[in-house]
Amino acid sequence: MEVRGQQPFHKGIVISDEVVTGSVSAVGHDPNGCLLVATAGGVFTSSGSAFKFLFKTDVVITAIVPVAGKTLLGFADGTLRWWAGGTLRQIDMSATGEKVNDILLLHDSTYLVAFGMGGIVLGSGDKVQDVLTDRNGLADDYVHRIVAGRGDTLYAGTDAGLVQFRVQGSKLQLLHTFSQKEGLHDNIVRAMTPCKGGVLAGGQRNGLSLLCSGIAGAKSSDWEWGEVNDIVKAGANEYWVATSSGYLIEATVNERIVATRELCFLEKPIKRLITDRAGNTWCNTADGLTLLAPPYLRDLRVREHYSLKQLTAMSYFNGSLVYATGNSIYAVQQQTGTAKLIGKTREVVTAMWADTNKRLWIGTLGEGILCMTGDGRIHTISCQGELSNKHVLSIAGIGDTLWIAGLGGVDEVLSLPKAGTCRFLRQHSKRTGIGSDYIYQLYADRKGNMLMATDGAGLCRYAGGRYEHIAVPGRQNEAVVYSVAEDATGQIWIAPMHKGLARYAADKWSLYDKGSGLNDLSVSAIAPLPDGRMVVVHSKGIDEYYPAEDGFRHYNRRLGVDIDSTSGNLNCYATDSAGNVYIPYEHGFIIFRATCSVPDIRPGIKIDRISLFSETISPGRNSFAAQENAFTFHFTGINFANPDRLHYRYKLTGFSDEWIETSDQSATYPQLPPGTYTFVVQASLTQDRRRTAEARYSFVIRTPFWKEPWFVLSALLVAGVAVVLVVRNREQKLKQLAVLEQEKHNYEYEYLKSQVNPHFLFNSLNTLASLIEEDEKAATEYTINLSDFYRNLLSYNDNELISVGEEMELLKKYVYIQQSRFGSALDINIKVDEDTRKNRKIVPMAMQLLVENAIKHNVVSPSSPLRVDIYAEQEWIVVENSVKPKLKKEKGAGLGLKNLVKRYAIHGDRRVAHFVSDNKFIVKIPLL
Repeated sequence: MEVRGQQPFHKGIVISDEVVTGSVSAVGHDPNGCLLVATAGGVFTSSGSAFKFLFKTDVVITAIVPVAGKTLLGFADGTLRWWAGGTLRQIDMSATGEKVNDILLLHDSTYLVAFGMGGIVLGSGDKVQDVLTDRNGLADDYVHRIVAGRGDTLYAGTDAGLVQFRVQGSKLQLLHTFSQKEGLHDNIVRAMTPCKGGVLAGGQRNGLSLLCSGIAGAKSSDWEWGEVNDIVKAGANEYWVATSSGYLIEATVNERIVATRELCFLEKPIKRLITDRAGNTWCNTADGLTLLAPPYLRDLRVREHYSLKQLTAMSYFNGSLVYATGNSIYAVQQQTGTAKLIGKTREVVTAMWADTNKRLWIGTLGEGILCMTGDGRIHTISCQGELSNKHVLSIAGIGDTLWIAGLGGVDEVLSLPKAGTCRFLRQHSKRTGIGSDYIYQLYADRKGNMLMATDGAGLCRYAGGRYEHIAVPGRQNEAVVYSVAEDATGQIWIAPMHKGLARYAADKWSLYDKGSGLNDLSVSAIAPLPDGRMVVVHSKGIDEYYPAEDGFRHYNRRLGVDIDSTSGNLNCYATDSAGNVYIPYEHGFIIFRATCSVPDIRPGIKIDRISLFSETISPGRNSFAAQENAFTFHFTGINFANPDRLHYRYKLTGFSDEWIETSDQSATYPQLPPGTYTFVVQASLTQDRRRTAEARYSFVIRTPFWKEPWFVLSALLVAGVAVVLVVRNREQKLKQLAVLEQEKHNYEYEYLKSQVNPHFLFNSLNTLASLIEEDEKAATEYTINLSDFYRNLLSYNDNELISVGEEMELLKKYVYIQQSRFGSALDINIKVDEDTRKNRKIVPMAMQLLVENAIKHNVVSPSSPLRVDIYAEQEWIVVENSVKPKLKKEKGAGLGLKNLVKRYAIHGDRRVAHFVSDNKFIVKIPLL
């Protein structure tokens, strides 16, 4: 059975369980680069991971494009609507057609709309600036697509040819119409994309036409795949073409030649193609949504004569990919994926290397090294001098010099012109300076040096007749190195055993592990690409290193890359003459192509919504009153390469400069004081944050008017007008101080009154009487503590502040008295360190008051014990108790706490804080 070769990986995407199959009508991007998908069940969005529902419409959406920070939607009924800030608003356009087929953003808020039976409309914001129809020169009113060409030239595909036009100010100017008379292959132009200064156009019946330099022609021949629905750029000269017959076609444009070949058959009509930032292509099909891997990643499936478990070596030889399974060597036909047996050896093939003279050097396990020539014959090596290695692990070459690594070091031989002949030059071993006789991989760098990954001697470089051992700092010299490679910029990469990667450049090492984004530390192969990317094979699949982002992209089943396992053999990969890399996997080979443009895997991030007291604020609002001070920021990370690997952190400058690491996608700040703030949130693909994306939102919480400078200045000006007002103002301040002093005395009075009230004394004496009858020793101790408590109470009463230690001693007496009354029903836990007790001060009797409040206002019983926790926390003493309110509140509830708050006001700006959280009443008292 014939298998199509080199097809892109693809996978059907489930948008939502509620979405009816085949109901995707349009796909596009929002201003942040998130994917928007319009279906019969509503509009969904994705930032790279799962789809989320946005909104529902009654009319089918046919076009989606971001314009000026908003999203412009075109509908099947010819209407246009803005989507922004969670609302949908219709644009009043009188000149509309039956259907919006396409929207093209020109710049800022100016855009072009292609209508079915409505021509072309130039719009800006909510206004129509000009209309181009058949009444003023347009070839046909049914316009399928609009694209921008070189300079200010624009192109429109219609049912009567290809129209060239431009925008002059606020007017549309028709330039030329191309039809079959001018060489266009099809008058009905359904799809277009910019190409070589012109456009590559797709027709209804006759395939592709290339229009450049004002002349249409260079049509594709033998088109058999149906009407063209869309075209997207896939590489420097490559384009992907979607057809209504379900085929994805690759078109290669060289000069004026358009070559086409079938990539894959999705078995369902493909309507539109759209590419995300990471290079993935999304297909809007008649059966839903299909995701295609980036164009540089291809799948070469081999169904016959192939087994990943049996594969032992591979190379690229004589224009074909070759691989060995045991002692059999096969060549792969890349157009079909068929494998052909081209040779056999007596022993298992362990290494292969193709030189520039069309010879394939074959290393075996027991038979030494063999040579295959271009005619397919395998030659036994005839060497002038004895080779030491019968068991070969790696082969590499520099010019005509061949290097053969095995269990006994490295043999360096000179390859002679006659097939299968060579001359022994020298041996490299532990004895000569490598430091090990066991070499996992040989790699010739661009300077003609030989790099050796050794077992026991780390990385060794042989240059100019000398051995150089390059140690990895901080990694105990990494004695065992499995793989070595050189990237496009001359930097050396190694894979130490089970320790990730290390990169050597400018005499410095950079280390890569899971914190750097590497998916697994057990690396078995490193393969360089010409553009600087590195393909990293490990036990959990394949990672790809992007130098621009200094980060990794992991390939898994999300892209349809069904990597259940990779080869267990070290350094098992091949590179062809163009620099393409072939990696074996379960179904054949994954091809990392070197000719395509590299996508951007950097993460993005956006602030989706900002809530004020749980209500979403309107877009653009950034000024708030003093009482509007409880904010929640909702954000989303954007990444279509590794969406499950994003790491978030945020901070609110003006409140705190400390970053908060989080895996959540929201941050809450309650009770913010007046001030100027900026919320900053970052997303990164790595824990060490080598590259981050950032979003910001700045806002102001206004100061109350009585604290505003204008108010203070007005008061001072008025005071300066009359001496009398100055005197009155001074008197008012003195009165305020007197009020505060009176509040202090009221506090002391309320406090003493609460302690000597008859109810307290009655309870204390009842407890004492009970103890006298039951335990005289306990009664004596109780009496002593009660006496000490009242003595200290009177002693501290005149002090403004006392040490925390003195307060704790007073509290200790009080706790003893109360626990003698309540027993195990009252659980009081005190954790205050010695430094705080000695060096910090507090208002006297504050702790006793708060414990008494807890007892007074909550149920205390053996069946429902009351727990009170007292502990020091940075600049605070915290008292928290479980909330179990009594059915009937006691008289004066809350007065003690209010007096305590007012008394603290005497001692500075720091205030007593009290609130309820998680069914606990919490009071935070400042340490002074």
